[in-house]
Amino acid sequence: MNASNPFEGYRVSSPYGPRTNPFDHNLVEFHKGIDLVKAHRSPIFTFVSGEVLHAKLGDAGSGLGGYGIAVAVRDKNNHLHIYAHLDSTTVKAGQQVTVGQEIGKQGTTGQSTGSHLHYEVRQACTPNFGYGTHVDPTNYLISYINREEKMMLEELQSRMNKLESRLTKLEAQASMPVPDWARNAVDKAVQTGVLLEPDRASFDLYRVLTVLNRKGLL
Repeated sequence: MNASNPFEGYRVSSPYGPRTNPFDHNLVEFHKGIDLVKAHRSPIFTFVSGEVLHAKLGDAGSGLGGYGIAVAVRDKNNHLHIYAHLDSTTVKAGQQVTVGQEIGKQGTTGQSTGSHLHYEVRQACTPNFGYGTHVDPTNYLISYINREEKMMLEELQSRMNKLESRLTKLEAQASMPVPDWARNAVDKAVQTGVLLEPDRASFDLYRVLTVLNRKGLL
């Protein structure tokens, strides 16, 4: 997902913030989410990973009344992501979803003037699915993606550092001088022609020669 444009592939038909009520043009209201448009019944994919808390028609008074068929996903920060006015859902409550997973189809259920996705982010999940705790979904998503990418890069760097350290140790072991504990075994291996270059070899070879010597096989 592109952090600079998390809604790539959509057309924004109504941003977050004050707007004219689509049902009453004399009324100004605060739009709690952002309206995004693709083709009718296009697949809708999650913007974050998390647990599905709701995936059906929203009941009046539940915090999702008027949102039509909606999917609510709780992310790891305990923020709730609402995907509303869907035509149908492809997930169920209690299910874990990952970024980019389909959760439903774009629709126009509930209080809607046309096919679109109403995407909303709330700072709380309870009560009433955190109704009234909405935040700017664009800003939140950009910040969320940037944090995730930073954590991923830090994890990759940590793994690279560990791998480089391991490789350095292996390279050193592959060309190490004869240790004192393997000297007798190496001498016998040279005498019997088993080992032609005794000055530098690997740790594993020294260990094998020591075991063979103890068993009297050199």
